[in-house]
Amino acid sequence: MRKDFSIEGQQQISKSAEPFYLIDLEIPRECYDLQDCLYSFFSEKKVHDYKFKGKNVGASQRYMFEKLPNVLCIHIKRFIYTNERVIKAKEHIDFDEVLTIDDNYLSPSLKLGIFNKERKELPKYRLFSVVEHVGMKASSGHYVSHTMDCEDCWKKMDDRNVRNQQIESVLDKQAYILFYELMQED
Repeated sequence: MRKDFSIEGQQQISKSAEPFYLIDLEIPRECYDLQDCLYSFFSEKKVHDYKFKGKNVGASQRYMFEKLPNVLCIHIKRFIYTNERVIKAKEHIDFDEVLTIDDNYLSPSLKLGIFNKERKELPKYRLFSVVEHVGMKASSGHYVSHTMDCEDCWKKMDDRNVRNQQIESVLDKQAYILFYELMQED
């Protein structure tokens, strides 16, 4: 993951590589699907109270993919920690079987690829597993996995119980963690 940090009035942008194993997505207001949450995550954000040469100045930062992982793990932050307790966010976030990575989420070098040629199509990921937290409260509940097997059939794994299920049922779940695999370009 690459992070660009810029300071108002300065031409130079600080670029740093940050290793990542998963993307932590908050559920912002007016967020109805995974693409809304990704848009919020990858959007430029203001950095408040930033000091440069002893003065408060405007600054911003933005994340983008520098290299696409073979497996993309997306954690939807469903637990909100307050001073007094932990609350579970129950909003349903729609997600698709195929996730297209928007061009705006890619660094300039990744947009061009290794041969400095424009990509033919946007990168895509295929869903292969979903973890959900079943329960009304953050303090109690149960985790269930919905995973694609080696024959591309979906299985619901709930402790010792394993059952077949259809993709439509998987896409209806209140996802906590999503696992996607990179699809190769044709």
